[in-house]
Amino acid sequence: MTGVVILRNLGFHGELGRGFIEIHHEKPLYEFEEDDREKFMGEAVLSVKPLCSNCHRMVHRNKNNFLTMEQLKGLIHDNRTG
Repeated sequence: MTGVVILRNLGFHGELGRGFIEIHHEKPLYEFEEDDREKFMGEAVLSVKPLCSNCHRMVHRNKNNFLTMEQLKGLIHDNRTG
């Protein structure tokens, strides 16, 4: 099994942020019940989103109610335009 995540530098953090990334699982790993490791990892790779460290922390800030990617995008947009 192989998995590849391709990222593009959007310039949000400029050159200082190049090469730094964290992976967020939209479906938490503990929700997978599959015993077959290959299938489990294949499914887990489909639910990942690359995030900078700060955004990843904001998504997980409330441990009982994670932000969705759409909610995070909305917060970033509102802070830029608001």
